[in-house]
Amino acid sequence: MRKYLGFVKSKWFIGIGCLILGALVILTIRFFTYNPPHTHYHANFEVYINGQREKFQGPQYYADIEMCKLKTIQTPIQRAHMHNNVNNVVHVEAPAVTWGHFFSNIGWTLGPDFIAD
Repeated sequence: MRKYLGFVKSKWFIGIGCLILGALVILTIRFFTYNPPHTHYHANFEVYINGQREKFQGPQYYADIEMCKLKTIQTPIQRAHMHNNVNNVVHVEAPAVTWGHFFSNIGWTLGPDFIAD
């Protein structure tokens, strides 16, 4: 027991304890105050099927322009969408969005050797 109490009072133990406590305080502050910047970028694209460019005609392909003004992303369609009947620009509103996410949002299915709407 005496040997254990000696270790607890040692400079190494106190130093390591302070280091861990300091790291926990910094991580806690970072967790509660971190506000990542809003992601918004555009990706140009075109889809050709049997040599014909897909025109993406129809309201099911387009989201309201208000999607680009939201501060929080809550639904998949908010992450990647098109709007204003511009059929060759994807608006990406979240990090780590893939083409698969986008095509799923517009009701298309992608596979290794097929694309279907």
